[in-house]
Amino acid sequence: MAQFRLLDELAGRPFPTALPKPHDPHYAAHVLTDLRAPDDATGAAFRAFTQHPVGEALLQAVAGNSPYLAQAILKDPEFFRDLAESGLQTSLTSTLGEVEALGDEGSEADLMAALRIRRRRVAVLTAVADIAGVWPLTQITGALSNFADAAVAAAVRHLIANAVSTGRMTPEAARDHGFVVLAMGKLGGGELNYSSDIDLIVLWDQDKAGAG
Repeated sequence: MAQFRLLDELAGRPFPTALPKPHDPHYAAHVLTDLRAPDDATGAAFRAFTQHPVGEALLQAVAGNSPYLAQAILKDPEFFRDLAESGLQTSLTSTLGEVEALGDEGSEADLMAALRIRRRRVAVLTAVADIAGVWPLTQITGALSNFADAAVAAAVRHLIANAVSTGRMTPEAARDHGFVVLAMGKLGGGELNYSSDIDLIVLWDQDKAGAG
């Protein structure tokens, strides 16, 4: 069987009985069938992952209790394969690194699309850690909050890069732009949950930035 670090992270726990039973087992079975069907590396990985009783029970618990998570995995099965192979923390670190590389180039639409993909991926991996009981609550909310921080930073980078490219800000001003975003509420405390919005205070030094 292929090596799955995610299964190693679950080792020693009373699985699969400790995992929640799928609310809709028929839908869960349908999702697993679709994931295992492709005749490619990803399909083979799902077939190998679900040969392990913990792997199958985990996917049933996720897909059978949350249509959103089920569709997120179906839309991006390669990500779940990478998550299963790399493990939770490595996957989170990699995804946050991708977000931190966004914002300097491309259009606003490109950035929004890229952030939506990473948001969906963070939701999947965090939910897996949560459902399986691998991470404590503080680590769950911390992961969601760290993604939000990185997403806001990417948006700020994009706004500043756009201001430079359109001539509304000089490159010199962009290096010391006086743009500050303060997180309030749950984000400020690093306590975001899955459905939280974010409350921000934006401060802008017009003279320092020199933007129109």
